[in-house]
Amino acid sequence: MKYLISAIILGVFAAAGAPAVAQSRGASMMIQMLDMDGDARVDVDEWIEASYPPLAFFGAFIKLTLADYQETLTGTSEDTEKTAKANFVKFDANKDGFLTGPEFRETFAADFASMDKDKDGNLTVEEYEAAQGKREEHAH
Repeated sequence: MKYLISAIILGVFAAAGAPAVAQSRGASMMIQMLDMDGDARVDVDEWIEASYPPLAFFGAFIKLTLADYQETLTGTSEDTEKTAKANFVKFDANKDGFLTGPEFRETFAADFASMDKDKDGNLTVEEYEAAQGKREEHAH
């Protein structure tokens, strides 16, 4: 969920034509928010916990339908429905119509790995910024 919030925050900066310094500050703030152990880096477990907190506690027991998942998102607009459906398809690896804790974990871990360009197991501000830039390019 925090990942969605980070995309919104950085999207607002970009839409407003904010300078790169402000975007960097936003990325730096997001890394600080995601950095649970205070080491100025975000590892895969922190990424997963921040992305979908219930995984940390109930990962093995989570089994959501599309309707259940959509309820975890804020709002009921058409955009939220599209986002929920797109994520549901992405997360439901075995295509059984349910999202499970292991499926969430696997998807978020793959997302993290794609951003961790130096493959050191940590996400830096620079890696996060680069990933956000790619997402904004695909959005247009």
